[in-house]
Amino acid sequence: MSPRGACGTASRPSRQSLRALSPNAGHATHVEEMQDLWKAFPDMAIEMKRIFGEGEWLCTEYVVTGTHQGVMKGPGGQEIPPTGKALRLPTLGILRIVDGKTAEEKDYFDTSSLAAQLGLTP
Repeated sequence: MSPRGACGTASRPSRQSLRALSPNAGHATHVEEMQDLWKAFPDMAIEMKRIFGEGEWLCTEYVVTGTHQGVMKGPGGQEIPPTGKALRLPTLGILRIVDGKTAEEKDYFDTSSLAAQLGLTP
């Protein structure tokens, strides 16, 4: 099985976070999203578990940890006030690299787990 095929065998998330990057507005949006995340989780750390790929495709498996200490943008742009709760979020990323730059990036994680860990669901 190719590495790209192996990425598709990961457990299915309840929802996916998709992001397409480009040298134009896509890149600026990605930078803004990352800045917002660092504000919401100023102690955020990323533990890389695996990186592999084939051709222009890379697959990454990593765990995001942090404490929700700042306002977080939720789906639809609503603001979620800080909960002070810890987060541990396994994530799978698929990237397409063209000319040494990220041309496309998709990150998959379980948003139900994210909401539960932050105390946002009953």
